[in-house]
Amino acid sequence: MIIYTMLDLEQFIGSKIDWVTGKTFDETITRGNGKIQLPTPMRRFCTVEMKIEPIFNFWKENIKEIVETRIGFRANETRRANTMIERCKPTNGVMTFKTIVGKRKTQNKWADVPYQIPKFPLIEDNIYKDKIEKYWQDKNVRFAYMNNCVGCMHRNPLLLRKMFDKEPKKMNWFVETEKKAIKSYKNNVWRADTTYEKIGKSLSQFDLFDDDFNECDSGYCGL
Repeated sequence: MIIYTMLDLEQFIGSKIDWVTGKTFDETITRGNGKIQLPTPMRRFCTVEMKIEPIFNFWKENIKEIVETRIGFRANETRRANTMIERCKPTNGVMTFKTIVGKRKTQNKWADVPYQIPKFPLIEDNIYKDKIEKYWQDKNVRFAYMNNCVGCMHRNPLLLRKMFDKEPKKMNWFVETEKKAIKSYKNNVWRADTTYEKIGKSLSQFDLFDDDFNECDSGYCGL
């Protein structure tokens, strides 16, 4: 559905959108020894390796000068924006990415490369979710039921259970992958409080509505 969104948006804005991608999820969690290491709320390497790194690599290959990046945080997400701003203060407001910049005999040479200045236009214009939904409701652009990973470990277990009903095949991938991960490393699970198999087998919450979940429940990828 997100691919449909990108195609629809290209038609809506009348401009090409560059689709940037990196390794697949399976490639990202499979380490050099063939064992699986899952991301967790405290070890969110999926965000860095699957989102930020591909964006940086595109910038390095095609732009090569500091750019302004417009982040879609809404007016109720100022905490997230402030966290990002604080991280940029030591580098005068510019976001950096740690990457290999050369070689030292047998070792790689690493450095923090400045590449983007984050801006938050929705916060600056005091725009909330309801105004965004109203804007798009009569536009010919399709959107996913919820953005981000359907089985994101940040999501409330009740919402994850609801996703088992909406996306059973995708959620089953999380169950089976977690089983393989546990065989690789002890306590190698998506969440510390339960397993996805137990969530899937719990009773379905038929009386829940989308508005019962807040922004953090939807999975915010730690940005």
